[in-house]
Amino acid sequence: MLDIAVTILLILCGFGFIRYSAREDLDRRDRLNLRFLWLYHLLFSVLFYIFISNNSADANGYWRIAKNASWDDFYFFLTQGPGTYFIYVFNFIPSHVLDLHIFTGTVFYSLLSFIGFVFFYKMAKTLISFNTNVFGIPLFPYIFFLPSFHFWTVGVGKDSLLLFCIGTFGYAILNLRKRYLLLLLSLALTYMVRPHILILLLVSFGFGYLFSSKVKGYKRVLSFAILIGLSIIVLPRVFAYANIDGYNLDSVFSRFDRQAQNLSGQDVGSSIDITSYSYPMKFFTFLFRPLFFDAKNALYLLASVENLIFLLLTLKLIVSKPIQAIRKAPLLFKGYLLFLLFGTLLFSSILGNLGIILRMKIMVFPGFILYMLWAFSFKTETETTNLEQLSKNTEGYG
Repeated sequence: MLDIAVTILLILCGFGFIRYSAREDLDRRDRLNLRFLWLYHLLFSVLFYIFISNNSADANGYWRIAKNASWDDFYFFLTQGPGTYFIYVFNFIPSHVLDLHIFTGTVFYSLLSFIGFVFFYKMAKTLISFNTNVFGIPLFPYIFFLPSFHFWTVGVGKDSLLLFCIGTFGYAILNLRKRYLLLLLSLALTYMVRPHILILLLVSFGFGYLFSSKVKGYKRVLSFAILIGLSIIVLPRVFAYANIDGYNLDSVFSRFDRQAQNLSGQDVGSSIDITSYSYPMKFFTFLFRPLFFDAKNALYLLASVENLIFLLLTLKLIVSKPIQAIRKAPLLFKGYLLFLLFGTLLFSSILGNLGIILRMKIMVFPGFILYMLWAFSFKTETETTNLEQLSKNTEGYG
């Protein structure tokens, strides 16, 4: 009975959060879109639960180990720092103390990741002026309904929490004076889940501040120094978390090679030997595979369709005055674009498994989607302005 009551409460919390978030800057259509998105997200909670019930998955271990742990185990988990042990700590109260079923846990994690989606939605509404149609279909908000964004972010585990963190981080950046507590929450939680992702965020937005023409010079330098300083403080913990010996490039690349070989050697039907790939091929593999020639089941076939969509959108982005768009982009979108680039540089060198690649891309792609939407909007706005100016200049002639 408790599982049923908590599940219903979590579902209602999702609708309540939509209503709360819509008070300031979302209209009736936006509220309707987000309600459909929440129901859609919940559908994938059910599908993901069915999937993990019939397959081995990290989510099962995260919940089962926390559920069977004692209080002594809980105190031990607390002393082990970030990563997997933190997930056991995070799950201990709902799974062990409340004795909730993993399906209820799945709905709980779904709510957290959905909050991240709401923040991405609000960022798009706040900063993007023109919607772009592709084959007569508006990209916003339908691009947020791509299945992979939901399937990999509803489960008990790190991916769902990180989507919440990355969405919350960007939303807080938009108005730091009012949302600094959200920023601190996102930073702390990101560190506890995957500290290297925190480094990527801090470095990406640090350089975003440095190259932002819309921020005053001294604020750019100060913000850059603070974020890079935080990265340096966190860096030793990241090296310890990743089992890297020594603070030199040889140790880092040696760890990358070992990780790539380990993942490539896993016999899970989706391993690839990236150690023999050139860097452009590694980047392409991380960003746009699996494609149809990799599709070994329905899940990979669906992912291939989505990756083809992203590939076509990226090509469209490349031919849409990309340098000018990058220069004019708001700080938020610069930061997310750099987050994609730095994340690609890192993960493309160590991930030799298409299944893991599918999950890891979820962290960097929502921000990239925001940047693409803005870049397409910027192109439309520029062309409209040029046409209006041309029309004014030619008035009276003819």
